[in-house]
Amino acid sequence: MRITELEHEEVLANLARSAQRAAADLAALSAAETTAGEELANAVAEVERCRRVIGALNCKIATLNERVRSSKIKALTSAAMELADSTLFPAYRKAKMERDEAVDALSFVSSFTFEDALRAEIVATIVQLTAQADLLDGQVTAQRLKIAEMMLAAQEYDPGAALTFTTDRGEATSWSAQTLDRVKELRSLIIPGKERELTEHSERVQRERDIVAPRLFS
Repeated sequence: MRITELEHEEVLANLARSAQRAAADLAALSAAETTAGEELANAVAEVERCRRVIGALNCKIATLNERVRSSKIKALTSAAMELADSTLFPAYRKAKMERDEAVDALSFVSSFTFEDALRAEIVATIVQLTAQADLLDGQVTAQRLKIAEMMLAAQEYDPGAALTFTTDRGEATSWSAQTLDRVKELRSLIIPGKERELTEHSERVQRERDIVAPRLFS
């Protein structure tokens, strides 16, 4: 249940039932926010795993580059000295093949696995922020319905009594008003910013893959 629903006459006409509905909705909203947080944590963990793989492959390539260089020098020196060591050139070719395989693996992880993980992290962030905004909205709605019930009862003792959630300058002073400001910020600024980030990421990755894929998969 959202705060905007408090503008509906049928909601205000039956405050007790509306308050019960809002309280029931909070359980589902809280569960959704918890699930979204867990999925985001998993997405972040996958990004970190990919970073570790990339780091390990870079170290492996550095070691293999030195092995390729060393084995080639030995093979060429053997040929120059007419030693005819039949094991040196095969050793060089084996080292070079292992290095090339590691380079291809690094290229694949960097351009595909890692970028897919980054995209999943952005998507999970959007879902989590949306769930957070919905939960906060639901909490404020439930709270204000309770307050409305109390104010309705107060009217019997003090007709015309009213409650405000902001100052004369429109500044949020109550918890609910400040929370709604946060909801507005999430929905109008932060989440749209993440959605733009997702679009930009997808476009950039596609351009890079168009360049990498022909060589990598040939």
